Amino acid sequence: MLLINIKSLFGVHQKNEILRGKDLGHLPTIQDAYLEIENGLIKSFGPMSECPKLSDYKKVEDVKGQSILPAF
Repeated sequence: MLLINIKSLFGVHQKNEILRGKDLGHLPTIQDAYLEIENGLIKSFGPMSECPKLSDYKKVEDVKGQSILPAF
């Protein structure tokens, strides 16, 4: 699944980044983003300018400018 046209994608820390102390209070954000989900897990994310080809996906959801905070 590919989510596109995300206004603000919050909490986009680098993979395996360990956060400590004041770094826990920093919430990295990407504006105008996409989010790729595969088998229930986040596979990739980034700015819409780097979005994969939509035709490569069975399901594409245009979230029309909503903000997303991935969580478990």
